[in-house]
Amino acid sequence: MLDIRICIASPVSGYSTAMGESSMYAGGGLNSSAFGYQALNQETASGSYNSSFGYRSSKGTIAGTGNSAFGAGALQTNNADSNTAVGQNAGQTSTTAYQCVYLGA
Repeated sequence: MLDIRICIASPVSGYSTAMGESSMYAGGGLNSSAFGYQALNQETASGSYNSSFGYRSSKGTIAGTGNSAFGAGALQTNNADSNTAVGQNAGQTSTTAYQCVYLGA
């Protein structure tokens, strides 16, 4: 079954977009984008300006800001700022490192 969920936050809190089952499930932060199953699944209002593309990318991110994750499992547990991960599982176990670039498979 295809589950597409698009949510746009109110203008007061900024705009966010989520597509995919359980993406931005916790509500999402300001001006974030999540595409894929459980992408940015746990992001709350503490997180903002994050982009997550891929299966479980940034799944455990709750409060990071300005992160970009591209690939399944990329930045899966990150809660720091200004990180970029490209590729499967890139930066998957990073939790508090900031301003890093990760390359995966």
